[in-house]
Order: sequence, then C-alpha cells, then structure tokens
Amino acid sequence: MKMMFAAVCAMVTVISPTGNGLRVRPAVAAQASQAAPSCHNTQLTIRYKSSNGAAGHVGIIYRIHNLSAQACTLFGYPGVQLLDRQFLSLPTTVHRGTGDLVGPIPRQLVRVAAHGNAYFALGYSDVPVMNQPCKTAYYLMIFAPNDVLPVVTYAFGRGGITACAGSIYVSPVTARPRYQ
Repeated sequence: MKMMFAAVCAMVTVISPTGNGLRVRPAVAAQASQAAPSCHNTQLTIRYKSSNGAAGHVGIIYRIHNLSAQACTLFGYPGVQLLDRQFLSLPTTVHRGTGDLVGPIPRQLVRVAAHGNAYFALGYSDVPVMNQPCKTAYYLMIFAPNDVLPVVTYAFGRGGITACAGSIYVSPVTARPRYQ
C-alpha cells in the first residue's frame, strides 16, 4: 500500500495556463523553482545595527543585507572571528545560542529578499576573567551560515568590542532583529 501511495505521489502533475493553452509539468519542478539558493558572501554586507548592555554584558544586533537582485536563504548560525586593528585574529570562542543577552532563539530558514535584510545577535561579557587583560576587536570576520568565505566588517560601529576571554554568543539568523 505504501509503495502504491509513493508511486501515485510521484506522478502528481501541475497544470498551469499559458498563452497557448495548458502546460503540464511535474509538481516537484514547481517547488524547486520557488526555492531561493543559499546566500553567499559576495552578495552580502554585514553591519552593526544596534546594541544593548547592562552589568558587564553587551548585546549587539547585526544586519545582513542582500546586495543582489536575487533572493537567497540563510539557515542557522553565523561563524564569527574577532580581529584586531591589523586584521589579525584574536582568541575567539563562539557559543551558539543561550547567553546572558542572546537567548534560545530557534533556527529557521530565512528568505532574504532581493535587497532585503536578515539579522543576528552577538553577546559578550566585558568583565575581565582571572585578571587577564581584555583585548579589543575592531573588526569581525563573519561567515554567513553554510558559506565558506567571510565578510569582514567593523565590530561595533566604527569602534571596537572588548569580549574578555574572547567568548561570544551568537543567535541564529532571524527575519527581524531580536535578542532573547
């Protein structure tokens, strides 16, 4: 019975009107043509949008802007590497999800329209750990979810962020800016 149901589902077609009559095409092709491809670094800019902080904890919202005339999709968490003034890597430990300002936001597929936006939150503590000096990151190397090449941007407007111990928390990409 299951095999018969699968065979019937495989043969489902979509009939759509055209200027010269009706056109028949498989339903799968209709779904595939509507799915936008994954976003890539060459079509994105990422910039600081807003921030919030209290008691040694800072949360920052970053805006991911699609420069292209084609929609694309993002799913999951961005990768982040802290960089100093000379663009050299600073110690960075990325935690996905829950932190003091970045809460349990569920992952979801985000469709970024042509010239549209998506967002993610980054949280960190600026309180020294075990009397270790806190280094300031002036730039961030950000990897869009499921991309292998980064976008480099200012860490905090044109200033820096001081993520003591290099520990940062990131949210998944969302359609609207949000913290916890």
